[in-house]
Amino acid sequence: MSEQERVAKELDQRVAQRTRELAAANEDLKSELAQRKRAESLLSAEKRSLEMIAHGASLTEILQELCRAIDAQAPSTITSVLLMDPDGQRLRPAAGDRVPSGWAQAITPVTIGPCVGSCGTAAFLKKPVIVSDIASDPLWVDFRDIALSHGLRAAWSQPLISKNGEVLGTFCLYYPEVRSPNGSDLRLLEGAGHVAVIAIEGERTQAALTKAFEEIKKSEAQLREIVDAIPHSITVLGPEGNTLYVNRVALDYTGLTMSEVMAPD
Repeated sequence: MSEQERVAKELDQRVAQRTRELAAANEDLKSELAQRKRAESLLSAEKRSLEMIAHGASLTEILQELCRAIDAQAPSTITSVLLMDPDGQRLRPAAGDRVPSGWAQAITPVTIGPCVGSCGTAAFLKKPVIVSDIASDPLWVDFRDIALSHGLRAAWSQPLISKNGEVLGTFCLYYPEVRSPNGSDLRLLEGAGHVAVIAIEGERTQAALTKAFEEIKKSEAQLREIVDAIPHSITVLGPEGNTLYVNRVALDYTGLTMSEVMAPD
């Protein structure tokens, strides 16, 4: 080999090596950008969920919005949220625009257990369940055929667990191809599950407050019925001496109406 040929060969090798390094760096950059986009989407979804809770949106609307935000990141992703029945034993579909309707009908309800697909098992074990290939995973033996017939091939499920350790439901990512999650995928699954828990607990808190106010109003009404039944004149005054309530006997005695008694001087 001549000196010129040797130099040319060495140059070609250097160019090839540099090309591989640049390609690897480009892939790393793409991965970093994708992870950043996912993180930003999660933050946006969490902010949007909190805003929707504050404005009184229904839980279904909030969870649907979360699923749409995750689905928007990849055309093949199918996002699903299942909610737990009050008995703590069965899951039912609650959100997920891309979930095949036939699949949703087939699994309603899902009775949780140690070998019930990805979501039923995740809820039972209270830990994430990653199934990369539904066709071969034993957890899917009872649901394999119906899942495959609807184009579902991989299913990663995150249990939604409250601060008190109660299973609220599951958040699941389905894929139409065999697929194992990387670190970014797992962070997305966990993060989206966290947002779902915030939404569910927020809705429950609002429901509890509404019920508490209703109970207070009911108690007040019952107390007034008791006070009205007492055959004596009763007037309830506030700290500043203003009239808060008078019973029926007092109204009949004075000949005034409740609005006249309550009117400021």
